[in-house]
Parts: sequence; structure tokens; C-alpha cells
Amino acid sequence: MRIFHSKHQKLILQCYPPGKGVDKKPNLSELSYLLYYASTRRIKLEKVMIFLDRKAQSDTYRSRAGNLQVTLSIVLALIEKCYDNLNVFASHVCSILLSALSTKDLSLSRSCLSTYAVFCSKLDGGLFTGDQEFVDSFTKLSESLIQTGESSLKVEGPNKLEWKMIALMASRHVFGCIGFNSKLLKKFIGLCIPILIENIHHNNSEKNLLSRLNSNVNVDADADNTKAHILTKTTLGKSVAQVNKIIDEDFENDSVTLSDLNEESFRGLRTLFNTSLTSQITEATKAVVKTQSTHDQNWKSTFLEMCTTWIPVQLRFVTLSTLLSKLSTITHQASSEKSNYEVQLQYSSHILGLVSSDVNMIGLSISDVIQQLLLLQSHLHLVQADYLSDDEVSTLSLIYSNSICNLSSHIYYYDQVPDSLQEILIKIDSLLDSLDLTMDDIKAERVTKLVDTLLENISIFLGILKDKSSTINRNHANLEHWEISLALLSPLTEFTSLKQGDKYSLTNDQINLIQLKYLKVFRFFINNELISADDEFKTNDVLSTEKSLPDASKFLSPDYNQYISDGENFINHLLVHINRFFDQKSDDLISIELSRSLVDTLKNLVSILGINFISNFIPFFYHWQLSLNQSSYSQVSKTKDTIAYIIMHYSTQFLGSQYSKQIEQDPLKSQFYSNLLIDIQYRQLNNLWIGDLEDDESLNQEILTRGNSNSHQDENGGVKFNSNKKSLQEFVTLSPFTARWINPQRLLILDMAKFKGPDRPHLDINNLNIDETSEISSETADITESDISARNHSHSNGLGLGNANDITSIHSGLIHNQYPSSKLNGNNANTTIGSDFTNGSIFTLETKYFNSPKVADLKDIMMEHKGNNILKKPLANFAQSSHGSNGNGNSNGNGNINNGGESVSTTPGSILSKQMATADVDSILGDLDSDDDSALVV
Repeated sequence: MRIFHSKHQKLILQCYPPGKGVDKKPNLSELSYLLYYASTRRIKLEKVMIFLDRKAQSDTYRSRAGNLQVTLSIVLALIEKCYDNLNVFASHVCSILLSALSTKDLSLSRSCLSTYAVFCSKLDGGLFTGDQEFVDSFTKLSESLIQTGESSLKVEGPNKLEWKMIALMASRHVFGCIGFNSKLLKKFIGLCIPILIENIHHNNSEKNLLSRLNSNVNVDADADNTKAHILTKTTLGKSVAQVNKIIDEDFENDSVTLSDLNEESFRGLRTLFNTSLTSQITEATKAVVKTQSTHDQNWKSTFLEMCTTWIPVQLRFVTLSTLLSKLSTITHQASSEKSNYEVQLQYSSHILGLVSSDVNMIGLSISDVIQQLLLLQSHLHLVQADYLSDDEVSTLSLIYSNSICNLSSHIYYYDQVPDSLQEILIKIDSLLDSLDLTMDDIKAERVTKLVDTLLENISIFLGILKDKSSTINRNHANLEHWEISLALLSPLTEFTSLKQGDKYSLTNDQINLIQLKYLKVFRFFINNELISADDEFKTNDVLSTEKSLPDASKFLSPDYNQYISDGENFINHLLVHINRFFDQKSDDLISIELSRSLVDTLKNLVSILGINFISNFIPFFYHWQLSLNQSSYSQVSKTKDTIAYIIMHYSTQFLGSQYSKQIEQDPLKSQFYSNLLIDIQYRQLNNLWIGDLEDDESLNQEILTRGNSNSHQDENGGVKFNSNKKSLQEFVTLSPFTARWINPQRLLILDMAKFKGPDRPHLDINNLNIDETSEISSETADITESDISARNHSHSNGLGLGNANDITSIHSGLIHNQYPSSKLNGNNANTTIGSDFTNGSIFTLETKYFNSPKVADLKDIMMEHKGNNILKKPLANFAQSSHGSNGNGNSNGNGNINNGGESVSTTPGSILSKQMATADVDSILGDLDSDDDSALVV
């Protein structure tokens, strides 16, 4: 026995009281001096720990439990006192604790756990990155604590719950350190998660988990009491503190209960997930899903949702991203030899549970997640269907659809709904654009089913939004968000992958099914999403201030969203694709059901958009009519003609009911409406009318009241159209309102590039010189609308000739120069001059119905009068004609033009009063590219 000891050894040995008791405690005064001594210099601290380590090993060998208790108390005090220099003695701490644990004594193990808890709380990342020896020692120590608690459960005894508590508490403490080292992270998550989850599963039903989950996300209790009552943060904080205190007291007093073990398991998981380390959240999520393989799916989903609530709200999306990434990997690794169906079902169910819960995930990229889900759903239908059964495909597809719909309807930001809608539509577009003409019938059927499923996704999530209120304000989707999907109405033109020569990727029946589904979903959108976007009534300078309009009043306002002034608007795009729809159908392929759906859709749009739709529909109404003097007509032609008349009949009635105060005349008493009914009656009598397209008996009743009439048949037995532009123009000019917003001469635009986005330039018609309060002559109204259409057709390239009055003057001049008054005002005034190629209809040419002149017209007139005085003042003749000439060169109107053409009186700002930059007409005409003449409109 040594008689002489160094100073640090003496100080340490003085801390041990005499005796062999197992509950020894260090002498406090000696311990205080030892702590002071060890904390003054690092070298002294190291010597103290080396001696304590040797003494612990010696006491362990001799089973001196009392001395080991004192050693653990000294080590604990040193950690708390000298934690700034913990790297000096951290390895020795691990060695001492390992020595004490090897005794398998419960009291010593409890003391080791207390020291280990403080030790873990003082560690930092430096030790785990620069000292591999310490990492190995700490790993061995942590494993021993957890496994000692687990292995002791197998031995029968009165303290099984206490040993279990040691393992659970050790797991909680180690979670605070695993973020410092990636190897430790994976090792201890894989070791501890099964222990914690198994204990929770044994003590908690799904109902209990749901109660705890709803307490975490502050959800009110339901009537069936399956959800816990809402808890405030203060109350929740006190409850947690009280529970923790009870657990610690029971553990110290050897009175641990199952409830204590249950709460400690939750504490451990909360510690694991409540971190800012994304790598830790990712590994924990994977471990939780992997461990729950034998549990009920609903229980598993609820459990993962509860774990997600412990993650900081700005990082919760990491859990969902982890699930999606893992599912994508599993899906693409699947094959006919190993389908991985059960694993896919497990991960996809977790995703559904997470996105359909009340757990908020700030920072979640909705578009990215929807894209991944759409990709998984497409891969399922087109690839995995080769080796999965139909039931398995349907099950997984339903989960993906529900995930998309629940995520889309859980509002996180303003534009989420439009973004979600467009992601689905873009997916459909890209799917049809990448088909293989060599695919077999089975693959074609799968594509059809997939498109139907994707469209149904839109219908479902819009239905959820309709019935579900959100505390977050959101932007509603509009018609422009459907632009890319219009290609579904004319797929053979828009998707080259559908047709090549005589080969078709999809059959006509399959295309019809897709189009039928598309129209159904689109109608659901405009009736449940579009019109609900207008939450309050807003008056318009044109509309009455009374709230006589439906909820979607803003859509009925003339030129809403520039649907009239902008020629390339959504309504026109839709009608263009419908026109192409008819071009792609043959008599044996046209579907009555699909045509009726088209009628319902167009009627829906009339009811919502009112005059905005009608103004765009006018040129298509004439374009879709049957051609003159044909001996027979195809089924497609008759269908197109019938739809045109049904929509025009409905539009006229809608004008009378919705805009009665603005029009001031009953459209149903106009000659145009009368002619419309006569034309319909003729078609009914001559087997040109497709009666199955119209369910409205009121139309037939109107026809019956008029009796049988043959006034609509010409001498050759062909069709004669009474509802021509002349009668429409007469009806339009009855009111300044219709004169401004309805143009019978509106250009028909059928050649339009595929539009891919919701944004487009708009024209501003507010600068047009129009007096809404004054009476508008038929000529002025026509020219004003022609000016608007012309500007639309030229795509706003800035090629104009001044204000509306200037255009009127030019028009009048062209009329009198090209067509003598004797020809226009005499008996031959109604002689048909030709077909209006801009809208495809036949109509009678009169002065006020004259088309907008082209640049080519102006060039011809200028060349004819070359050398005359008109070239010196090239616009004077137009001004003179517009005001009425007395034949001697003197104006009898507002203008005053002498024979010499020296002065012209015009309206303010008119270009007619400005001098030309050059008198060289040849140079002006030479600059006009003849290729552009047919496209440019004055």
C-alpha cells in the first residue's frame, strides 16, 4: 500500500468517505477543493481524470459499489465545473462510465445515466470531428447504456420497467449528440427508433395518437370526442413540464409505470425530430417508416404525422421530400421480378396521410411535389402496369390522386391553385405530345385512362376547395390558365404524335372520351372556381349600378379582361380550337354526346361571359353556317351549323334578359331574331337540324307559333340565310351599348399559333374617341369596331391612320371612289358583290356594312389618281367624302375644302390636318411591301 501520494491523488482520496456502503456520497468540502484545484490548470485536470479512471477500474474489479458512486459524483461535478475543457478528459469520462456499467447494478446504472445526461449536454462538434478515439469510446458507451437496459428486461425481476427506462432515457440523451457525426446519426437512429416505436405502439391506439396529434396542431375536438380538446401553448407547456417531473421522480424512487415509459418514448422522439439538421430529419423519417412495416397503416400514418409536428415548421417539408425521394427510387428499381408493391403502398400512404393532415409545412414547393406525384402516377400507368395487377395499379393511382388533390387544396400561398391546375394540364399536354405511334392497343388504353385520371384530379381538388374554407386568401384560377389545355379539343392538329399518315396513336373513341371528360371538368371549373372568384359586386360605367347580375358580375362587364378589344383572347382561342374540332371529325366519327357537351359548355360561357363571349362568337356563327346551294350536307356540317344557331339563339335571349337596361330594346322583337327562328325552322323541316343537340323545348315552341314558312328557300332550292349581317347590324345600331360592343364585321381569326401561357399583351380602347352618351350612327359604330378588330389583327404593331373620325373619313372616301353612288344607292344596292373572306359568310354589301380597307386598297386608289391634285393633299378626298361634297369641291359639312384643296377643317388631333413628310408618292408606295398588303388593315 502506497504511503506517499501526489497532491491531486490526496485531494481525490479525501473525497471518499470510509466504509463499504453502497450509497456513499463524496465529502462536500474536499470535493469543493478538488474542483478548485482541477479547474485552475488543464494539466491538473487531466491528472485528476487519469487517476479517477484507474480507481474506477480497480473499484469495479473489487465490486466496491459505494466507491463507484462517489467516483461518478466527482466526474459529474467536474463535467459541470470544467466543461470548457471537456476535450481534455472526455475519453476518461467514457471509460469511467463503462467501468461502472459493467457491474450490472441498477443503482450504479442509474447514476451512470445521470452523469451521461450531463455529459451529452456539454459535448460539441469539435470532439466528434477531430478525435476518432473519443468517437469510438462514446459510441461504445452509448450502446452499452441502451443495450444494458434492453438485455436486463429478459431477466425476471422486480425492476424490469426501471431497466427499460434506462434504455429509453439513454436514447433521448444520445439524440442530442448524433447530429455531430454522420456515422453516429445512422447508427443510433437505427438502434433507438425500433425501441421507442415498439413501446409507443404497445401502449397507444390510433385514437390516442390522433388525440395527441390534434393537440399538437391545435385542432378542436369533434363531436365524437376522437380529437383532443385544443390546448393553448401555456397549458401545453405546463403539462409537459409536469409530466417530465413525474417521470424523473418515479425513476429515482423505483416506481416507474407503463405511463412513464410511454411518455419517455414520446420525449425521445420529440428530441430526435426537434432539430434544425435536415440530415437528421431525413434519417429519422426513413427509420420511422421502415420500423412500422408490421403495424396498421392508419396507425403508421398518424404516427408519422405526429412526429412531423415536432419538427420546426420551416423544415417539415423535409419529411415529405424524403418520402417522395425514397418512393421514386423504389418505384424505378421495381421490375417484374420484384415489384416492390408493398413498399410503394407503404410510402405512398405515408405521403397521403401527411399532405391530407392539418400539419402545416412552411416552405413546401407545391409545384415540385405535384410534379413528382404526377410523374409517379404516369410511371405507374404506363410502365408498372406491365407487372402490377389492375387492382394494385388502381390502389396506388387512387392514393396519388388523393395526394395531389389534398395538397392542391391545402393553401400555402396565393397562386397555389392556379399553379396546381397548370401543373396537371401541362402534364397532360406533355403526355400526349410524347406518344409513340407504334404503341399497341393496351398501351393506348392506358394512356386514355391516365389522361382521364389526371382530368379527374382537377375536378376533385376543385370540389374540395368549393366545400373547404381556408383562412389564407388565395387567387382563383382564371380562363387563361386553361390555354394550354385547349389543344385537347383539336388533338390531331396540335399533337403530331397522335397522327402520322394513316397511323393513329389513339382511336377516335379514345379521343372522344378524353374530350368528353375535358369538357365536363372545364364546365365544373367555370361553375365552381371561376365564378366564385368574384366575392363582391363591382359596378361598371356601362352596367347598371343595381345588383341585378349574378355573383360573377365582373365577367359580364363589356370588355372584361379585354376580351373584346384584344383579338387574341381566350374566348377566341377556344372557338378556334372548336372550329378545328369540327375539321377533324368525319360523319361516321362525330359523337352526339360529345357535341351536346360542347353545346352545354358554350351555353355556360355565354351565361358567365355575356357580351364578351357573344362579340367573339359572331364571326364563328357565320363561319359555321351551311354553305349555299349544295345538294347535300355532311353530318359534321349540319352539326356545326346547328350548334352555331343554338348558341346564337341562346345568346340573343341572354342579351335581352341580362342587358335589358343597357340595350333599351327587346332583342326578341328584332328582325334578326325573327330571321334566326326562320332559319332554324327551315333546317328542321328539311332534315338539316340535329335535334338531339338541344334539350330546350322553348325553342321548338317558338318555331311552332310561327307556323310553316318557306321564305328561307331560294328559287334554286338551296338554303337562303335570313339571319345575315344586315339584320344583325340593324339590331346592333338600335342601342349605343350594342353599337359599341358588338361588331358584325369582326374579323374571323383561325390561324393561331399554339398558345402556351396565360399572359398576353392587351389593347387599350379607352383612348378611342367614342361618346357613349350620344346616338351612334350605324356607320360610325361599324367603323369603330372595325378599327378595334383591325388593330387586333395587326398585333398592335403601331400601323394606324389616326383617330376614329379619321378612319371614318378614309372609309367613306374609299366607298365613293371604288363603288359609284348609283351602284350603291340604286336598285342594285342589294346586289351581292362577293364573299367576305374574313368571316366566311355571305352578306349584302352596302355602304355602312363595308369591310375595313386593306393597304392594297389604298395603294390602288393612290396609283389611279397619280398626277391629280389629290396627291398633293392625299387625304382631302376622304375628308371631303365623309362630310358630303357639293360637286364643286366645296364641303357642305364640317370640312371646308376649296377647289384648290388649300384648307381642310378636321376634328382636333386628326392627321388629316397635318402636312405629309414628302410629296413623293412613288417612294411611299414603294416602301409598302406587297406581301404585307393582305395582312395589314386600315
